[in-house]
Amino acid sequence: TTEIYTLSLHDALPICDLLDWTVGAYYYDANGRSGGRINIPGGLQPGGGGLNFDFIMNDPVNTTSNSAFLHTEWHLTDALSVIGAIRYTDDKKEFTFNRLGADGTIYAPLGSLNDLTIPYTGDRIDYRVAVNYEWSPAFMTYAQVATGYKGGGVNPRPYFASQALTFEPEELTSYEAGFKSSLLAGRATFNAAVFHNKYSNFQATVLQCDSISPFAGAPCTQTTNVGDAEITGAEAEFSVEPVDGLKLDGSVGYLDFKYTRVDPATRISLDMTNVYTPEWTAAGGIQYTTPIGTDYELAPRLDVSYRSRVEGNAINSAASSIDGRVLLNARLTRSEEHTSELQSRISSR
Repeated sequence: TTEIYTLSLHDALPICDLLDWTVGAYYYDANGRSGGRINIPGGLQPGGGGLNFDFIMNDPVNTTSNSAFLHTEWHLTDALSVIGAIRYTDDKKEFTFNRLGADGTIYAPLGSLNDLTIPYTGDRIDYRVAVNYEWSPAFMTYAQVATGYKGGGVNPRPYFASQALTFEPEELTSYEAGFKSSLLAGRATFNAAVFHNKYSNFQATVLQCDSISPFAGAPCTQTTNVGDAEITGAEAEFSVEPVDGLKLDGSVGYLDFKYTRVDPATRISLDMTNVYTPEWTAAGGIQYTTPIGTDYELAPRLDVSYRSRVEGNAINSAASSIDGRVLLNARLTRSEEHTSELQSRISSR
């Protein structure tokens, strides 16, 4: 069960044309259950190791998150705006672990986990400061610095009580600058940005954790803080309608991920990269919409996308590496003409 409540006030007490502001609060309360059957012949140890795990997880999970925020935008001139925002968040999580056999009774090899409750609590203040400048109605530049986080919690899948540990929030400070533009009398857009993200207590899931396991080579699926990291990147996108009905769009992105500090116990090294973080991505598409009679439109579209090699495991290896790939997609859409016109009017508002 989940309960979510939000409350916000926007310009409830207008000060002047200088300032737009929003203040609000957020309440989240969820009670769920993590379950599933785990079957690991031999406990993943060379030669079997005498362990043949076959058990059912039945773990109640309780989560609450409360926050309050203030967002302000100061219009210093018709072209220059400064944004300042702050948010406070308080998190609480609680896992109760149960390991059962197929018949619903306590699974004896992992009996130490049954009815074991591990709580997590944490709070945080985040902020955002940004500057926007509209050089013309069709060209705007911006720069910002902001913080954020990925919440801490409890390792959701321990095989032994020694692995039932909490982990800290992943903290982020992000720096970004870019521009947004509208060209060719509104028929084209071109946007671009560069950014630098600094992470501390970076979270990852490791599949080997001998330092917290009862014996070497024991099975493990451990969510933990592996160290600090940085991502430097750039992205650009465009769309253009050179003639009525013909649309072209495309995008390209670059990411340079690197660890700046790692916990040796995780077996992750500084030269490794994060999972599913491609260095290069790109996409492009072309579509032409033509009327059919007086009531319908026909729109053939062709898309192509590229993603460079990614890693499937936090501990990078040739076995878990996934080669780069190109995807080609074609589709043909028939729609009622008046529906397309209505959607266009809604999008323009």
